[in-house]
Amino acid sequence: MTKNNQIKKQDLVVTRIIDAQVELVWKAWTDPEYVMRWWGPQYYTSPTCKIDLREGGKYVFCMRAPKDQGGQDMYTAGVYKKIVPMERLEFTQGMADNLHSVPFHFLITNYSSSLIYSKYSHQIPPISKFSSDFYPVL
Repeated sequence: MTKNNQIKKQDLVVTRIIDAQVELVWKAWTDPEYVMRWWGPQYYTSPTCKIDLREGGKYVFCMRAPKDQGGQDMYTAGVYKKIVPMERLEFTQGMADNLHSVPFHFLITNYSSSLIYSKYSHQIPPISKFSSDFYPVL
C-alpha cells in the first residue's frame, strides 16, 4: 500500500515468441476470417468479428461460450493506435460492455512475432487458472 491506503499499480509485461511466418501472424490479428478461427479460450467459438483496420479504426470481436457454460456471447473491442503493416499493430482492448480499456501492444518483427501486454492495472488471476483457460490463445 502507498500513502492514503491506495494500491500501487504496476505494469505486467507478457511476451511470447511465435514460430510462424509474419504474414500469417499478421492475418491472424487483422483478417476477420482468421481471427474467428482462434479468438477465445479453448472450446469457445467466435461467431462474429468486425475490423476497421486503420489508425483510429475500431474492432469488435465476439466469443461464444460453450452451451454447457451458458452459451452467452461476450465482446472485446478496441481502437487501433498505430499500424505498420507486417511490423507493428498497436491497439487498446477491453470488454465492450465496460468503459475501461486496457492498452495492449502487438509487435511483429521479421519472422519472429511477440505479443506484449502492458499497463494491465487489474488484479491478475492465479497463474494456474490463467494458464489453463487462455494458454491456447497466448
